[in-house]
Amino acid sequence: MKFTRSVLTILLILLVIPLVTLAASGQTSEEASLQAQIEQVLQEVDSSKFGSSVSTGEFIVRAYQLVDHRQPDAFEFYYCKLLVTQNHLTRSNLLALIMAGDDNQISWDKCRILMHAGPVNFFKNTSAIKRDVEKLQNAPKEQIIQHYREKLANQAVKTSAGNSPKLLSSSNGSLVSSAVSGANIPYDTYQTYFGYLHAHTSFSDGSGTPEEAYQYAREIGKLDFFAITDHGELIIFWPW
Repeated sequence: MKFTRSVLTILLILLVIPLVTLAASGQTSEEASLQAQIEQVLQEVDSSKFGSSVSTGEFIVRAYQLVDHRQPDAFEFYYCKLLVTQNHLTRSNLLALIMAGDDNQISWDKCRILMHAGPVNFFKNTSAIKRDVEKLQNAPKEQIIQHYREKLANQAVKTSAGNSPKLLSSSNGSLVSSAVSGANIPYDTYQTYFGYLHAHTSFSDGSGTPEEAYQYAREIGKLDFFAITDHGELIIFWPW
């Protein structure tokens, strides 16, 4: 009887622990399953086997088709390829960037849309995708620039919304000049400090973790101050 009660207790603990873990993280069981599926996809797209069978251009086109249900424009295609070739962005991070979109966020709904297409072989090549890639690769510079300007204009419309900051006009310049001219700058002795205020890590287009960067600056560089300024547009967080 005691043995049976002990076995039941152990089974109950094994069943409750996963539920408690999910509750603590705020995830539902469906979201946890979705996370596991996507993490498997991310690992697969970064594998050498996948890289040798799907070109970067084909990956970009198919990712936009799956996530946004459209083709990338000439600028988007050019920019994504640039991030991979020059900034060495991994395909998993590139997929995250495309999923984040203009609002720079990945929601659970976007994850569901991605996985709705099926397993990782949804990135397989087709003759149509190859034609799309060839067309985008041969897009004239004028078209790339035009699409870039259109994107900037769209972003300006979204961010302004009638709240554009007012610049200091020339008529108010006298107020500034009089304030500066009336200031009495005292002579003083200053301390000299050495530091670096523009470092990138693997969070964007650099290398190493932020912890490693600060440790190097403190222990090797002997710096007095240090700052990490990773590209914000390349820092994408999954919902979990």
